[in-house]
Amino acid sequence: MSRYQPVFEERFVRNRQRYRSLRKHIQRHVDQILDDPYTGTERLGRIPGRQDLRGCRSVRVTRNFRIIFIVCEECRQMPECQFCFCEGRRTRP
Repeated sequence: MSRYQPVFEERFVRNRQRYRSLRKHIQRHVDQILDDPYTGTERLGRIPGRQDLRGCRSVRVTRNFRIIFIVCEECRQMPECQFCFCEGRRTRP
């Protein structure tokens, strides 16, 4: 299996600079996600009264820090995914 191509949001890049003490942990998890995004991650869903994260996955970096990400091949199959911007499916707000 080939390694996935990352596309980072501006907020992720800013926060990676902001949390310098976690930089190595974050990079290790990003590398793991790029190699195999389905191992050691959990699929998020809809929680009433909160943001609808259907189509997203997450991995825990520390007890209070998570990386939330999307795998395009998975979210293309889900019409309810609100965060998919792959291959012109939707334009960024």
